[in-house]
Amino acid sequence: MSSETLILPRFELLNSHSQQVKDITLPLQKMGITLFSHTRVYKDNSFIDISDRADMLDYFYYQTDMYKYYFPDVNPWMFKEKFFLCNTMENNPSIKALKDDLKIDNIITLIEQYDTHCELFHFGTTPHNHKIINLYLNNIDVLKAFTLFFKDKAQSLIHESEQHRIKRPVDVNEFFNLNSPPNEKMDKNEFYRNLSMKEVQFKYHGQLIKFTLREIQILKWAILGKSSSEISIILNISRRTSENHLNNIKHKLGCHKITDVIRTLMEAGIMEMIIKLF
Repeated sequence: MSSETLILPRFELLNSHSQQVKDITLPLQKMGITLFSHTRVYKDNSFIDISDRADMLDYFYYQTDMYKYYFPDVNPWMFKEKFFLCNTMENNPSIKALKDDLKIDNIITLIEQYDTHCELFHFGTTPHNHKIINLYLNNIDVLKAFTLFFKDKAQSLIHESEQHRIKRPVDVNEFFNLNSPPNEKMDKNEFYRNLSMKEVQFKYHGQLIKFTLREIQILKWAILGKSSSEISIILNISRRTSENHLNNIKHKLGCHKITDVIRTLMEAGIMEMIIKLF
């Protein structure tokens, strides 16, 4: 792909936007985050790129041909999760260039998928600040809140950028094949069927919680809305045994009601596993 096939807005526009984005990202700077970039990718193969790092945009779009490997080339529709860590994409030349030439590393990208476009929000730091990864993962809600804040404060920038979209006049499917190859799909049910455990251990608010296999089996049916009597019939145990196990489960989690138990399991991220695995 030659540079002539890339339709770019004037660098003056990108640079002007970067100066304004810097003011919006002051809350991130206090967290040690030194890069913020917002990419909106449309299904017609156009996109917009707004960042607080004008030097990064200049490097990728004007000084080098790194735009060929830049984030928009990652098909954002193939991701099932709401974020991904760019450190896992070490073979991507743009990731290496960011780290080696621009001193940008430890990037996490939040993804929002819509019918007509995907929005990607990139957060990064200087190299060697690897501890920031744990901060990201423990504060996804904070990063998400900032994306809402950004879209509110940067409405005019986003609107202006949409009038000057970056465009590559090539076959859309070359970059955005929306039918993911079979090996990019995972059969969760089959995965769970291949697991076998005698107990489940997990940490919740710093406390180690252990459930026996029987407790998990009872918990599964309680999550699915079954009463103690119904559970006793399903598992061929007495109603008293079913109730005793449910009381033990509530005690371990510090809960009084099954709805509180469900809420706790959701926060711990293991509710789907309990339903699928047991």
